[in-house]
Amino acid sequence: MSTSGDEASLVAPSPAAPASSSEVTPQEGVTVDLDSDDDLFAPGEVAAAAQATETSGAAAAAHGGAGDKHLEPGFEVDLSDRQSASTPPITTPISPTNEVGGIAGAARAEPEPVFNQDGTFIVVTVGDAQKMGDGMNAYMTFKVTTKTNLTYFKSSNFSVSRRFSDFLGLYEKLMEKHIVFGRIVPPPPEKNVSGMTKVKMGKEETQAGSVFLQRRREALERFVNRCLDHPNLRNDPDMRDFLEREELPKASHTSTLSSKNILKKLNSAVDTAIAKAPSRIPNEQDQWFEMKLVQVENLETQLKKLVTNIEGLVNARQDVSAFDATFAKWIAMLGNTEEHLVLSRALSQLAEVQEKIEHLQQQQSVSDYSLFCELMRDYVGLLRAVKEAFGQRARMWQAWQSAENTLLKKRETEGRLQLSGRTDKIPAIRAEIQQWEDRVVQTKQEFENISENLKKEMVLFEEKRVHEFKHKLIKYLETLLQTQQTLVKYWEGYLPEAKSIV
Repeated sequence: MSTSGDEASLVAPSPAAPASSSEVTPQEGVTVDLDSDDDLFAPGEVAAAAQATETSGAAAAAHGGAGDKHLEPGFEVDLSDRQSASTPPITTPISPTNEVGGIAGAARAEPEPVFNQDGTFIVVTVGDAQKMGDGMNAYMTFKVTTKTNLTYFKSSNFSVSRRFSDFLGLYEKLMEKHIVFGRIVPPPPEKNVSGMTKVKMGKEETQAGSVFLQRRREALERFVNRCLDHPNLRNDPDMRDFLEREELPKASHTSTLSSKNILKKLNSAVDTAIAKAPSRIPNEQDQWFEMKLVQVENLETQLKKLVTNIEGLVNARQDVSAFDATFAKWIAMLGNTEEHLVLSRALSQLAEVQEKIEHLQQQQSVSDYSLFCELMRDYVGLLRAVKEAFGQRARMWQAWQSAENTLLKKRETEGRLQLSGRTDKIPAIRAEIQQWEDRVVQTKQEFENISENLKKEMVLFEEKRVHEFKHKLIKYLETLLQTQQTLVKYWEGYLPEAKSIV
């Protein structure tokens, strides 16, 4: 099996970890023991900080720093070269302004293999994107690694390189074969022309580009594993080829920027909108489908609203983080200019705490997006796939009704021929009647089959949805709890320092 070259160094959002007595803080992976009685500001370090603050104050006075203590109105302090000597340089993590969500976190969590009843398993990880080529001809490849004990694969651990269009091609093939049976095919991430164009045209890797590619990688990984979680999709030959075959035919019709593809879509947009059957069947005989469709539509509406609110929460947390960074910087400057030694030391330590809180808020914004917002986004897409399956059932019903109407017309034609005495055409019309009778039987059977399969699909879908919501919600609550515990630890460690001011 082939593997892609050195993967681009993208930073992944930090996965949620179980709540425990030990926590990894956003400060370069430093572990803070939440059960420890050690003071964050131990006497030795406080003394060293005080000495450093006093030294920096003396140095500032020697170089004309006396003016720092008495600032004239309108005087602006240049913060670029000013930092408290008792604190490390304060840096604000760069966050893309046009992206929802924070900067990527630390270690990436690989999806856990799900074992089937027979003991078999398969799990896929999608690696970091690698840019191939330059300019508008550039494209990104992803390393797709499969681990499995299924015997119909050639190996238990193998990798291939895939483009984004390959993932879209896989989805189209699975939809074409499985939607007719009422199976719910998970959708891939949507195309993003503007985001991909920025990545293609960028000569250097940017924070915004890294976040875009990282989120696409995660979405592709979830798409493949959700398909593999469905027994019929997992055993599909096209799925096996996608995972194992080194080279796939180029899926040019899935290209986002293909002029031929864009023109084709523009020409067929109106026809598709007209031809697409509604999800509902008039005068539905089985009320289960009517009630379930109403539930799906209501859930989709609520999830869309929730996604909007979570995005607002993520942006608000990023804003708080930015204000914490600014506040920490100005508090550090105030500590530098303060003549009272103990107060100067306390202000410097407060700047350190605010800097830690800034990173903590950034880390939580990542968890807000990766654990909660992405889940809701995925299920908005999955509910559209459910509605598509309901729509396929409605189309099957229409085909059945159309066949019955045609059969009725053919029988009426036979009656008219008999009344008019045109017996020479009766054999031909009877042959057509037989064909349409077979067609009615076939379409009716197809409708009954898709109705039965769709009920089974919905039971499986609901079980997985509840399980995934519970799993993600627990992980999200654990990150919130860890954030609050760490925040309390910071302030409890600083409180003695504040009380020491005399």
